[in-house]
Amino acid sequence: MKYNYTAITKNGFKVSGSVESNSENDVLRMIKNNGYLPVSIDRDVEAEAGIEIFAKKVKKKDLSSTFENVP
Repeated sequence: MKYNYTAITKNGFKVSGSVESNSENDVLRMIKNNGYLPVSIDRDVEAEAGIEIFAKKVKKKDLSSTFENVP
């Protein structure tokens, strides 16, 4: 599974990234082993499903031609 995380470094900088891992606990361990303070860990459901939400915008021109012949 893919997880997104946010953490704070020892110097107070915010870092974020994503990692493949078997569990949220493994991600937590990895963050702590790097000396970071974990802020959030979330499963990347979009990546798991293989979709991109809102990846492409539909143009007005395409919408108008699609619905042009609808009664």
